[in-house]
Amino acid sequence: RPIDLRVLDWLAHYRTYPLEARRARIEGVVELRVTLMADGRLVDARVEQSSGHPLLDRAALDLLARASPLPDEFASGRTGQVELQLPIVYRMRVPSS
Repeated sequence: RPIDLRVLDWLAHYRTYPLEARRARIEGVVELRVTLMADGRLVDARVEQSSGHPLLDRAALDLLARASPLPDEFASGRTGQVELQLPIVYRMRVPSS
C-alpha cells in the first residue's frame, strides 16, 4: 500500500471530531502538507487547503501532533524526509435505518 494510505490508516486511530463542530454539524476536508523524517518524526505540518472551518483545520493539525511520532515502518527503507499531502475528512455519519 502507498505510504499516504498507511499514514491515513494510522491517523484514523487518533482522529477526534471537535465537539463544537459536531454540535454545529460542520463538515469538511482539510488538506495537509506533512513532512516526516524517515524515523516517523513530524518535521512540519501545514494546511495546504482549508476546510473553510477553522475548528476543523485546527483539529487536523492537532491530530498530527497526537499521532506523532508515526511508526518508522512507513518510511520503509527511505532516508531523509518524506513529504505527503493528506486529506483529513470530517463527515457526520448518517444514521442507518
